[in-house]
Parts: sequence; C-alpha cells; structure tokens
Amino acid sequence: MPEKIRWSVQFQVVDGPGVAKTDSIDVDSYEKTSLTVPLDGNSVLVTEPALNTGDVQLVVIKADPCGPWLSYTTDGGTTATLDAPHALVGTGAVGLMQASAPPKTLSFKADTAKLAHDPVNKNATVSIVQILVGRKAT
Repeated sequence: MPEKIRWSVQFQVVDGPGVAKTDSIDVDSYEKTSLTVPLDGNSVLVTEPALNTGDVQLVVIKADPCGPWLSYTTDGGTTATLDAPHALVGTGAVGLMQASAPPKTLSFKADTAKLAHDPVNKNATVSIVQILVGRKAT
C-alpha cells in the first residue's frame, strides 16, 4: 500500500506577489535520516540504492546550521551548496542530482575557511542534516 507524502511551498515578495503550491506524492517507501556532520571534515551517508532512474520521487535535505560553507557531493560527482533547504519533488527535479541513476551516497563537507568568516556560525562544530527520501509507488 503506497504511503502519501504531503508537501507545500510558499514564496511571498514583501508587499508584492506570491507563489504557493500544495500537493502530495504517492511513494512505496520513504526513509528519514538524521546525520551529524562535523564542521572540520567529511561525513558520508550511504543511502538505500534505487534500482532505476526515476525510482526516487522526492529528496528533501535540511541542515542546521547551514550556509555557503556547507556542501554535499553525490557518488556521481554532482556538488551542491547547502545554504538553504533543498526540496526536490518529482523525478525531473531529483534527476538534477544525478541524471544517470539516483545517487547511492551523499558526502557532506564544510569549507572551514568560508565557515571562519561566517559571523553567526563560525564557532559551530557540527551541523545536523536531515534527509527525507521517497521512493516510487508502483
């Protein structure tokens, strides 16, 4: 029996227009993981492998703290800066992570030189990363 994941996004220009969308996606399974990333090195998360391109329907990655000094790299070599939450809904968006096949690992890394110049987070020693992955409903 498929699971249903509800999602919602809203962007509002102050004193201006906004864009909002709420929907749900059916998945066969989901995985929620929390990972403590030391802000002085690497931490690798091994995810459950998906069998085919298109099997992963949803990826949400959130870190606290986050900033331009935190990034992740997929096993296919795609690197993204985690300066705000990432929410990829649908196979097209998830394909941006790695077009050939869903990633099996994500490697998180802090750039300590950039972190040293962040006035709010420069003394942080870890970042708590939360990941939600939804897999294809058949």
